[in-house]
Amino acid sequence: MATKVVMPQVGLTTEEATIVQWLKNEGDPVKRGEPLFEVETDKATMTVESPADGILLKIAVPEGGVAKVTETVGLIGEEGEDVSSLLEESGKDTDGPYSGKDSQDKERVLDGPQAGAAKEEAEREQGGRTRLLISPLARRIAREAGITIEELKNVKGTGAGGAIIKRDVLSYLEVRVKAGKEKVIDRIPYTPSPSIPASGEQLVPLTKMRRTIAQRMTQSIREAPQFWLGAEVKADELLNCRERMNSGLPEDRRITVTDLIVKACALALREHPYINATFTDEGIIVKQDINIGVAVAMEEGLIVPVLKGADRKSLSEIAASRRELVKKAREGMLTIDDATGGTFTVSNLGMWGIDEFVAIINPPEAGILAIGRVRPTFSVVNEQMKQVNVISLRLTLDHRVVDGAQGARFLARIKEYLEEPYLLLL
Repeated sequence: MATKVVMPQVGLTTEEATIVQWLKNEGDPVKRGEPLFEVETDKATMTVESPADGILLKIAVPEGGVAKVTETVGLIGEEGEDVSSLLEESGKDTDGPYSGKDSQDKERVLDGPQAGAAKEEAEREQGGRTRLLISPLARRIAREAGITIEELKNVKGTGAGGAIIKRDVLSYLEVRVKAGKEKVIDRIPYTPSPSIPASGEQLVPLTKMRRTIAQRMTQSIREAPQFWLGAEVKADELLNCRERMNSGLPEDRRITVTDLIVKACALALREHPYINATFTDEGIIVKQDINIGVAVAMEEGLIVPVLKGADRKSLSEIAASRRELVKKAREGMLTIDDATGGTFTVSNLGMWGIDEFVAIINPPEAGILAIGRVRPTFSVVNEQMKQVNVISLRLTLDHRVVDGAQGARFLARIKEYLEEPYLLLL
């Protein structure tokens, strides 16, 4: 019997999502766990995997279409299987836009200020359609640079399944520069559309990500009585330990301060499980899994990919997972699983030169740790004034779940792990 492909539950507050791109055509074989389509959610553009092995018999919701959570968007089954009854159950017309009855190719134009530039991600050809796979970030870079779909056909994708990703577009632009045709874009500037005038004011429409950030942060402040705790961590031992661990390692395998703090938080959460919890009207739900979200700044706003089972990972595994998640976030290749299920969040603004800050809880979690930069200060050591390095930690907690003394013990344990970093290796 055919398997329904449904729009998954992306987050607690998500009710619907837009299908950005199908990665398979009707009639293509698919395998369970294989990337099947991309959706634009409240958080980001993410990849949804196939729920079963078989043939993609029907695409019920086309690219650009909006589907509610749990709504059927496609059907997978055996070749030649009749799925008309399943489509009727789902309220879908069997003569959908990709049933093969339309004799003309369909184009989907990218939104944005530069009409006609990189305006189609999927090329369809009657009788044997081919598809150009491109990540949302690469698509945006192409649009900003004025690269057309015809040019993108010549770009070799190095992403998953041969998808064109950021580095592929930038490499193509470098070739154009050598030909004297183009200027390389090394970062994507945030330029609201249309551009802000030199004087006066202008309404800039909210993106889905910005709207969701506004809604969730307002919800967090309105519903959760939050309190804050702070601590200064003496970081010299931590930095020395990190330097020794990174000695001889290539750049792409090195441990960062964020990795060390994630590990410290994971171990402290294991010892203080009441922080790893969620408040509900029925009671406080204490989570068994320790999944730590790491806030990542994007041009559009903020996204929090999640390190699953962080307490069970070694430092090198945490570092590798964190690098991969950040890379996927910035290339627009996060899956739904990558960005959901968090139980605690860390947010590091130290790389921007920020000494300290207070973060807002990411609901439904009960806590978030804000991390400032490593900065020099003076301290009395063995009755002598000495310069030391410190890191400011600011912990925000939901007072419905955690009391002050509980939070203080948790933060003190994180501080202990960071000041005695060998404990992270036990």
